[in-house]
Amino acid sequence: MSAMLIRLLPYFMVFGLLLYAAWWAGENIYQFGRESERLEWIEKTSEAENLALQQREKLEAQLKAESEQREKNISKAIGVYANEIEKLSSDLAGSVDQRMYVSTKTASCNSVGLPAAGKNEDPRGTGETVNAELSEPSATAIRGDYYAAANLELKYNMLTEIIRRSNCFEVIE
Repeated sequence: MSAMLIRLLPYFMVFGLLLYAAWWAGENIYQFGRESERLEWIEKTSEAENLALQQREKLEAQLKAESEQREKNISKAIGVYANEIEKLSSDLAGSVDQRMYVSTKTASCNSVGLPAAGKNEDPRGTGETVNAELSEPSATAIRGDYYAAANLELKYNMLTEIIRRSNCFEVIE
């Protein structure tokens, strides 16, 4: 029996060698196909990445330009507001020394009631217009209220202009 195995040993070796060669060829063909497919996939992916990178750079440039334009517009609006505040402050400072007058009609305290039918006379007095000077505390209070109201209007206009120029929101008035 051992003589027979020795005689068949070269056939087993050849058969094993052929089996190994077939397995090696199949594995190499599989590896080659896998690598070629991976290469195609990498090329497609790199093309898509390049396209995405170009689009991203384009979008970033566009957003940067819009942001710079928005900043310029906001700076302009703030500059206009600063000029208006300065003008308002100088107007207020210039009017501090000026007297304030109010136009009034003279009235008499002893006339009560309405005029008789058909008469067009003023029951309160002569109806003559007189300029009366306001007291200093009243004038100061009126100037302060005027300044506060004008300042509030300027702030409102500035914020409206900033919103309008920044193109972020729609201004509804």
